[in-house]
Amino acid sequence: MELENLEVTPVQADTSSSPSTPESSSPELVKVVEKISGIFSPYFIVLVGLFLYDDNLWVGTALIFVGIFTLLKLSWADIQALIDKVKQFFQSKP
Repeated sequence: MELENLEVTPVQADTSSSPSTPESSSPELVKVVEKISGIFSPYFIVLVGLFLYDDNLWVGTALIFVGIFTLLKLSWADIQALIDKVKQFFQSKP
């Protein structure tokens, strides 16, 4: 019942930007987190694929391949170029 009698006073945020505020270091933090995520996520995908391989062969295999492709920094264009080279190698030349 005492809560109804309380007055709410607005608090104004300090708009001055000083170098020690967390907002100024946020872009640096984001860059570091992105780098760490880029390093660890392929390994995590491969590990999850290995754990799932026993229970579900297809999902585990797919995750392992995705993790390996990410680790090797392969794209679909690279894979398609490799397939085209293999096709050209086995084509008969007149």
